[in-house]
Amino acid sequence: MSVRFFRLSYLLWLVVPVGIYLVVAIYGWPHLRWSYSWRDDGQGYEPFAKRFYVRCTYLGPTQAFTLNHPENGHCPLIRFAKTQGGMATSE
Repeated sequence: MSVRFFRLSYLLWLVVPVGIYLVVAIYGWPHLRWSYSWRDDGQGYEPFAKRFYVRCTYLGPTQAFTLNHPENGHCPLIRFAKTQGGMATSE
């Protein structure tokens, strides 16, 4: 019986950090919706009213950024964004 000092299973843990690196390289860092403003059509703060958002501010590990007039008036809770020249660009 021989003792093996190196097995392929010892490198299995590397899958997680490499996977995280690839996700960040392809999609960018995740940013959480921090604040928002919506167009009030008379419903006020009714919790189940349909809202059309006009401004969304996201906070992430690299910086915060604001979207004015988001697409279709929708602000997702988490948005992935890349930084280019100090400015965040979402995709």
